[in-house]
Formats: sequence, structure tokens, C-alpha cells
Amino acid sequence: MTGAGNTGERLRIVVIHHVSEPAERMERHYLIGDFSAAWRRAGHSVVHVAGAGDLPPGDVAIVHVDLSVVPGVYAATAARHFPVVLNGRLRDIRKRRVSAALAPAGYGGPVIVKTDRNFAGASEAQRLPAWRKRVDHLAMKVAGRDVAAGRYPVFPSLGDVPWRLRVHPQLVIERFLPERDDGAWFVRQTLFLAGRDVSWRVRGSTPVVRAAEATGDEEVPTPPAIRARAAAIGLDYGKIDYLEAGGVPVVIDVAKTIGGLGSAPESVSRLAGAVADLWVARSRP
Repeated sequence: MTGAGNTGERLRIVVIHHVSEPAERMERHYLIGDFSAAWRRAGHSVVHVAGAGDLPPGDVAIVHVDLSVVPGVYAATAARHFPVVLNGRLRDIRKRRVSAALAPAGYGGPVIVKTDRNFAGASEAQRLPAWRKRVDHLAMKVAGRDVAAGRYPVFPSLGDVPWRLRVHPQLVIERFLPERDDGAWFVRQTLFLAGRDVSWRVRGSTPVVRAAEATGDEEVPTPPAIRARAAAIGLDYGKIDYLEAGGVPVVIDVAKTIGGLGSAPESVSRLAGAVADLWVARSRP
């Protein structure tokens, strides 16, 4: 530990990635790289490490393991080594655990079919043994190319969803709750870091609005229900995607490793200082 407990004192921030993931790649391809640059500009030191086996000393750790279900060793080891651990409680972000839009039996409205694992399970696929990759590949082939690639199909009702999709263990069916205005589609996103947040309404031209294909955005107030959900699941760093249906925010996805290096400069600028603020607040008697 550095003992950085006063305003203006420098922190050592350690970002912990999966043991098989080159730490330098994670810094180059994920939004955490932009936060790292902001922290260094503020005078803090930032170290990215792969795995929890040989951790350097530090003040604040961020568990940044890009898996839908994080092995418990990462948070447990970080808790023994660092005074402050972000995302230490959040292990499972599969949609069956975090989505508030899952379609119940008998639901009569339109539905959308998605993969249970985050980002179509791409991160898991990279780390599986060869035999398991073949099994998963065959299973997703049954679902169809579009679903496997993360292009989620919409159906008029549950009854219109093909049987192979309804029973597929790697898929979930959500209520399709589109937010539309003036011919465009919208999704809302809240970015979180160490007790601070910023929310955006993102515009797109297709029902499934993706950041890479967005045509615009505008800042919106963060709903108290979204803040409460983040606190309940232990999301200290990451993003919640949600829709507004009848004025009620409905969570559809949670991410604890945000992609898109360079994609959110304003959010990074406004949130980066939250780590030092959190340290100071927790260091006060």
C-alpha cells in the first residue's frame, strides 16, 4: 500500500484481467485504457496485470475479468491484497441473472432472442479447451448464425419463436420493449465508476441499438432505480443498458468490462476522478 489517504496524494491503481488475457491488450482495446490514461494524467500510477497469482502492491484494485461468470479467486485474492476493490462482489452478469425483461410463460407481446452470456459468449469461447469450443459451436449452430453473431431476432410472440430457440440453454427470450421516437430506435446506458455515474440516450436506426452503430446520443438523468440496481448487484465499474417502457426503466444488460477505447471521452473525463474521491471518503475516520 502507498498509504494515499489525503486529497492530492497519489494512488496505485491495479487493474486485474483474466490470466489468459494479455494485460496490455486489455488496456488498448477497452474503455479502461482511457480511464487509465486519465488516472496517470492526474498523477496516479496504474498497473494492468493478468491473473491473480502475483499481484503488485496497491491502494485500489479493479476486477476487470471479461467473462460473464468470473471465477471467485479474482475477487477473493484482490480482497486480501488491496484496501479497496471495485467489482469485488459482482461475479455473474448472465442475462438470466441481470435482465428485468425476461419474458414469462404466457407473455403475449413481441419478444427478442438473445444469448445468455455477454457479447454472444465471445470472451468465453476464446478461453475454452478445443473440445468445448466444438460443442459450443455446434450448439450455437442450432440457434442460427444471426443469434450466434449477436444479431438478435425479434418475433411477434413467444409462440412464433422456433422450438430450437425456446429450449436452447445458451439463449434467453426477453420482452421486446422498443423505445422509438421520430422513426429512430433508442437504448439508454448508464456508466458507473466508484459511486459516480452518467447516463445517455443512444439513437440508432435498428431495433437493437449498438454503440458502434449509433447515430447520436443525448445525456439524460440517471433513474434512481438504475442506481439502486447497480448497488444491489455490486457494479462499481461498468455499464447498465436499459429501456424505458411506460416511463419505467427496464434493465436489459450489464457489462463490467466496457469495450470501445476512445468512444466515450466525456464520460471518462467526468467519472475518472471518482476513484480518488472514493479513496478519500473511505480513509476518513
